[in-house]
Amino acid sequence: MGARVAAAVREDPLLYALSGLLLVAMLMATMYGLRYGKVDESVVRGHVSINVGDAWLATIDVEENKEATINYVGHTMHGKLRLDGADTDSILYVVKDLSFENNLDPKGAVLLVRVPRSGLQGDLSGPWMLYFSYPADGEVEGSTRSDWVYANADGTALYGYAPDMNAMTAQRKTLEAQSVAWRWTKTADGLSLTN
Repeated sequence: MGARVAAAVREDPLLYALSGLLLVAMLMATMYGLRYGKVDESVVRGHVSINVGDAWLATIDVEENKEATINYVGHTMHGKLRLDGADTDSILYVVKDLSFENNLDPKGAVLLVRVPRSGLQGDLSGPWMLYFSYPADGEVEGSTRSDWVYANADGTALYGYAPDMNAMTAQRKTLEAQSVAWRWTKTADGLSLTN
């Protein structure tokens, strides 16, 4: 019986290879988490206005306690930013306890905001994204919209928007393919795109 066990161990190199690959994958995931898992949320407070050409796109005002006022798609919305994820160059927030200044019923409304890792206090380069979804009811027509800006450190930018799409869940190459090239500058109010 001992010879059969020893033969089974020697005859299963695939098991050893898969175990080794699993160990390497776990180590790489740990290293990624250590590098990008820590998020400095203190940089998110402040004010940023985003203009695309002559058109105003959005303003984001965030207090120290992460209470936010966001003007986007014709609505002034209030709520508290809750960290919902991070990647190598940005931080994703969902706006919780959302309310509207025009007294719309916030039930079912979703607002997501992605800002660069340097937040509203940095040089403003990096990805900026907004996603808003409001369900239709008997009195109000529903709406969905995403806008995104990839502001590069060299002053170039890609801007795009899409109705009926959540840019937060789209791949970057998909968003870049639906974008137009712009130039951007940091202004006293925030981010200004020109073509």
